[in-house]
Amino acid sequence: MSLRQSPKFGLILLIVVLTAVATVVGFRSDEARLDREQAGLADNAAAVITRTFEASGARLEDVATGVGVDGATGGEDFARLARPVLSENAITAVALARKVSHADRPAYERSRGRPIFSDEPRGTVRAPSRVEYYVIDRATQLRPRFRLGLDTRLLPDAGKTAMEAIRTGRAKVTSPTALSNDGGIGLVAYVPVFSTGKKKVPRLLKDRFAVLTGFTIGLYEAKGLAAAVKAALPAGSDVKLMDGDMVLGRTGGRLEDPITRRISLAGRTWALQVGREDRRGVGLGWVAMLLGSALTLLVALFAFQSYLTERRALDLVRVRMRERDRAEAEVRLQSEITEHLLEGIMLIRDDGILVYVNAAWERMFGYRAEEAVGKHHRDLIADPTDPEWRAGVAEARAGLDREGSWTGEIPNRRKDGATLRMSTHISRFEHPEHGLVFVVLQTDVTEQREANEALAEAKERFRLAFSEAPIGMALTDLEGQFVSVNQALCDITGYPEATLRGMNSAEITHPDDRQLSAQVLDDLLEGQIDSHQVEKRYLHSTGRSVWVQLSATLLRDTRGEPLHYLAQVQDITERRRFHSQLKHMADHDPLTGLLNRRAFECELDLHVARIGRYGVEGAVLVLDLDHFKYVNDTLGHTAGDGLLIAVARGLGDRLRDTDVLARLGGDEFAVLLPRADEAEAQRVAEGLLERLREEAVPGNRGHGRRVTTSIGVAMFEEGQASNGEEILVHADVAMYEAKEAGRDRCTVYSSTDHQVAGMRSRVDWADRIRTALEEDRFELHLQPILDLATGEVSQHEALLRMRGDDGELIPPGAFLDVAERFDLIQDIDRWVAAKAIALMAELRDAGHDLCIEVNVSGRSIGDSRLLETIEGALSEHGVSPHRLILEVTETAAVANIPRAREFADRLGDLGCRFALDDFGAGFGSFYYLKHLPFDYLKIDGEFVRNCIGTPTDQLVIKAVVEIAKGLGKRTVAEFVGDEATVALLRRHGVDFAQGFHVGKPAPVEDLPAPAPAAAPMG
Repeated sequence: MSLRQSPKFGLILLIVVLTAVATVVGFRSDEARLDREQAGLADNAAAVITRTFEASGARLEDVATGVGVDGATGGEDFARLARPVLSENAITAVALARKVSHADRPAYERSRGRPIFSDEPRGTVRAPSRVEYYVIDRATQLRPRFRLGLDTRLLPDAGKTAMEAIRTGRAKVTSPTALSNDGGIGLVAYVPVFSTGKKKVPRLLKDRFAVLTGFTIGLYEAKGLAAAVKAALPAGSDVKLMDGDMVLGRTGGRLEDPITRRISLAGRTWALQVGREDRRGVGLGWVAMLLGSALTLLVALFAFQSYLTERRALDLVRVRMRERDRAEAEVRLQSEITEHLLEGIMLIRDDGILVYVNAAWERMFGYRAEEAVGKHHRDLIADPTDPEWRAGVAEARAGLDREGSWTGEIPNRRKDGATLRMSTHISRFEHPEHGLVFVVLQTDVTEQREANEALAEAKERFRLAFSEAPIGMALTDLEGQFVSVNQALCDITGYPEATLRGMNSAEITHPDDRQLSAQVLDDLLEGQIDSHQVEKRYLHSTGRSVWVQLSATLLRDTRGEPLHYLAQVQDITERRRFHSQLKHMADHDPLTGLLNRRAFECELDLHVARIGRYGVEGAVLVLDLDHFKYVNDTLGHTAGDGLLIAVARGLGDRLRDTDVLARLGGDEFAVLLPRADEAEAQRVAEGLLERLREEAVPGNRGHGRRVTTSIGVAMFEEGQASNGEEILVHADVAMYEAKEAGRDRCTVYSSTDHQVAGMRSRVDWADRIRTALEEDRFELHLQPILDLATGEVSQHEALLRMRGDDGELIPPGAFLDVAERFDLIQDIDRWVAAKAIALMAELRDAGHDLCIEVNVSGRSIGDSRLLETIEGALSEHGVSPHRLILEVTETAAVANIPRAREFADRLGDLGCRFALDDFGAGFGSFYYLKHLPFDYLKIDGEFVRNCIGTPTDQLVIKAVVEIAKGLGKRTVAEFVGDEATVALLRRHGVDFAQGFHVGKPAPVEDLPAPAPAAAPMG
C-alpha cells in the first residue's frame, strides 16, 4: 500500500499544513520587526557617514585656509594644521600640493616626487589660456609606514574633481582607486588653497586661478570609513559601502536582505548597505516552535522519503548538468575574452615553464602557441646577459614576495632577436591543475618608450639651446609673466633669474614702449601675425635703458590652443650707438663736428623747396681761410687741425641757432642764413671776419699770426639758383673774387661783375696748366709706404707737383680745382700714369724694384684713353702691371659706382691693382665694398691722425681691418705721425703705414741707393 493510500495520510497532511501556517505567521511578524530595526540602523549609518565626511571635510578646508593665509608650507607648520584631521578615523593621510612652473617641474619631480597634475590629457587642470602643474610638497600620515602610493595622474577624474573643488571652494572626492599598501580601496579629496584665505576668494573662476597656490589633499581609506560606521552601530551590525558596482569597504561576511541608503557627499554618490549576517535569530520561542515543527515535518518527510529520494536524484542530475553547462560557457567566454585582448598573457608555472599564451602574445613575440607552451620562458623571450633584464627580474621577485604582485618594465626578446620594451604586470594564484602559477600581463611599449626618449631628447636639446643661448631667451605666459628665462637675459636686464621669474615683461619695458609691446602680444594671440620683431627698450636693474631687438612667437599646444610666448632678446645698445655714430659721421665732419658737404647740400635743397612755397629769402656764405697751406707746411697738420677746430668754434659763436654751419672740406666752410636779406648777410659776413681775426696761430720767434678768411656771399633771388648746388657755386665764385681782391674780406655774388672777373682768373690758371703739360713742367715726388710686417719700404705713392715760371714748386691744391673745372684733369691723370710707369722702368734699371701708387680723379674713371695710355706704357717699358696701383678716392667713386667698377675690372684684366683711397670718409663706405673690386683699403687720415687718444678712431680702424681681412684684402693707414701710432696700427693688424713719420714726399733723385745684392752661395 502506498503512502497516499494510508488512512492516516490525511491527518498527517493536515497537521503539517497547520504547523507550517503557524510557523509562517510567526516568522512574518518577526521579519517585520527586524526590517524596522535594520531601517533604523541604515538611517543611523547614513547619518554617521554624513557627519564623518562633513567633519573631516571641514577640517581639510580649515587646513587649506590656514595654509593660504599663513603661508604655512613648512613641515612643522603644516603638520600642526594637519594632525587634528588625522584624528578623524576616516582620513589616514593629509598632503599639500604646491603649484610649480613648467620649467621647474622636471627638477621638482626628481627631488620631491610625482606631480598630481601634468599635461597628460586625463590629468590636466586648465585655467583660462594656461596649464598649471602641482606637486605633492608635504604629507602627514596617521601610520608612519603607510605609503600614499598614488600617482593621481592615473585617476580618470582627478582634473575634473580638482576643477569642481576650485569652482565651489569646497572639498571634492575622486572616484575610488587602489591603495599600494594592502591592495585596498581609497578616495582622494581635493580642497583648493587660496592665498587670500577663505573669505576673500574671487567669484570668477579665471580670477580664482590667479590666487590659487595649491591643494590640500585628504586620503580616505574605504575600509576605514566602513569600520567607522560600524563602530557607531549596535553590536552584530555590519555595513557595506559601494560606489556603483564597486565595493569600497565592508565589515563582516555576506549580508542577508540588507537595507540600502544612497548618500551624496563631496561631489559623489555612494550606496550604503546595513544588515546582520543572520536574520533568522528570532528568539527562543521561535526556536522551540521551529523545532516542534521540524519534528512534525520529520514524521511527514519520513513518509515522503521514498518519493522524494527519487525526485531529488532527478533534480540533482538536472542541477549538475546546468552547472556543467554554465562552467563550460564561462570557460569559453574567458578563453574568447583572453584571446581577443590586446595585451599579451602568459601563464608560467613555478618552475618557469609556460603553460598558456594568448594570441596577442603570439603576435608580439613571433612564436606560435605550440612552439611556446612547455618551454622555459627564459629560453624563449629572456636575455639573461642584459643587466636591465636581470635588474627587472630581481625587482619583480622582491615585489611578488612583498605584495603578491608587481608592475614594472622589463626588456624582452622576440623570436627574430629584436628587443621589446614590455610594460609587465605579474600576479600569482593557485591553479587546480598546475599548482602555483604566475599570470604575466604584458603590453608592448617599445614605440612609446622610443617616442618618450625622443621627446625627452628634444626637450633636453631645447633646454640646452634655451639656457645656453648667447642671446636672451624667455618663456612668458599669456599675461606676460616670465615662466622661464636664461642667463643671457639676466645679464641683459641685470636681474637674477629668481627675481626676473617673479616679474611681468611690462615691468622691465620702458614706459614709452609698453603700448607697442602690448599691441604686438595681442596681435599674436589673435592670430593676426605668426611672429614679430621689434626694437624696444628694457629698463636695466640699475635704471638705465637697454636697447634690445625682440623676436616674439606664440607657442600653441597640439590642439592649437595658445600656451606661451617665446621671446628672443638681443642687446643692440652698442650697435645702435655705433649706428648713430656712423650716421653722425655720414652727416658731420669728423674733425670739427660740423655738417659736411653732403649734409649741407641737403639743407640747401630743403631751403630751396621751402622758398618755392613761401617766398624767396636767405643767403649762402662760403668761407676759405687765407694762406692755410702755410700753417700746414710750416707748423704741421696738427697745428692746422687745431686752427680748423678753433675757426669752427668761432664761427658757431657768431651765428644764430637757426643758421646752418658746415665744413665743406679742407679749410673751406659754408653758412646758410635762411631768413637774411643782402644787408643782413653782409653784416653777418663782416661779423665772422672780425671773429676770425681774433684767432691766431704761432708764428716765427713766438709771435702769433692773425687768421684771416675770404667770404663769398650769394643771395637766393627770384629766377636764379634753382637748386642748392647752383647757389653754392655762386657763393664759391664770390669767395674766389674776395681772395683775388686781396683776401680778408667778403664779396657778394653778382652775375655781371663777378662772373667776368672770376672767369678771367680761372682762365689764367687753365693756361698755366696747359703750358705745364706742353712743356713737361709737372714732376712726381714719391712718398714711402712702410710694410708693418717686415719693417721695410715696399712701395711709394706718386704725388704731383708743378714748376712755376720762377722755378717754384706749386702744390696740387693750387691748380687741381681749376683743372677739374676746365676738364684738364684727365690730361693730367694720363700724364701722371705714363710718367709713373716710365719712372718705374728707370728705377728698375737703377736697381730699385718699386711698386708705385698713382691717384686718379673721379672724372678719369671710365676714361678709355687713360686705360689705353696705361696699357701702352706698360708694354713699351716692360713693367710688370702688378707693380702699378691705381688709387681712386671714395668721394670720387660715390657718384660713379658703375664706371668705377668697370674701371677697376679693366685694370684687373691688365694685371694692375686697385686701391680705394680715403676709406671711411663717407657714410657709404661699406656699400662700396660690395660693388668695387679692390686690393687695398687706404684708411682715411682723419681716423689715423689722432687715434692714440681717440677710442672711436681705434674702433673704426679695427673694423676696417677686420672687414679687409675677411675679404682677403690689405690695408694702408695714412697720416701716420709718430712711432706710437705705428705700434698701435701694428697691434690692430694694419698692413702698411704712410705719413711724415715714415717719410715725406721727395724727388725721385732723393731715393736712397739700393742695397747691394747678396753674393751667391758657393
